[in-house]
Amino acid sequence: EGLKRRGRVAWRLVCRVCHEGGEEGPGGSDRSGGRMEWATGLVEPGREAAHLWGLVRLRMQRNRWPRQVTRLEVQAEGLVVPERPQETLFDADAEAACQRVKRGLARLVERLVNRLGRHAVAWPVLCDDAVPEAVVQLRPVAGPEVDETSGRADLSRPEANGGRVGPASRPLRLIDGPRAIEVMTVAPQGPPVRFAWEGRTCHVSRYWGPERIETGWWTERQVARDYYRVEIDTGEWYWVFQRRGEEDWFVHGVFE
Repeated sequence: EGLKRRGRVAWRLVCRVCHEGGEEGPGGSDRSGGRMEWATGLVEPGREAAHLWGLVRLRMQRNRWPRQVTRLEVQAEGLVVPERPQETLFDADAEAACQRVKRGLARLVERLVNRLGRHAVAWPVLCDDAVPEAVVQLRPVAGPEVDETSGRADLSRPEANGGRVGPASRPLRLIDGPRAIEVMTVAPQGPPVRFAWEGRTCHVSRYWGPERIETGWWTERQVARDYYRVEIDTGEWYWVFQRRGEEDWFVHGVFE
């Protein structure tokens, strides 16, 4: 009600339980000096009491409560003015449905984070990296950090800096660790003609490439590969590569 009167929404709630004694608490809570404290973060700022109470209860279930509680405190942090949805002349129903889906997803993430922990829930983020297996990284999903001095929230989100090569030339699914294969080529360092994969012989009908991926001497990981996008006689597409200056071949991805 206080947030509503002030016309604000909060990014985070800090709950404090004061009790007698200074018992050692479980991970994720501070019970030193007779106080247990934890923060309930939000993916989107809010002030709806029923929703916030549900998130607080999820965190409460992860803590071992003291026998005698002397005081309860709840503090809202990262107060901001709520954003007003932009009015549209057309497709109002579609816009409203999209907002409901986004709100539902945000609340699901909030419940998972508060139930399982901040580092247990992650989302994929595109990164600007030449090495294919490093283009996507998993980062924890959580609300923004709050500036303790100003009380304002950092609303920044990880942005996608990669994506320079589309799904037509690279597969959407990479194999977890490139798998070595036996390949027959017409000429050394040339395109593959036939390779063995999962107990069968695959004959290459068409190929595209090579796409050369090579990192500089200043990078931590040295990579020099020639990638080929190949189509086999059964219609499947694979992403294979050969390390430059070597004879070994690998399958790195499968096109869906």
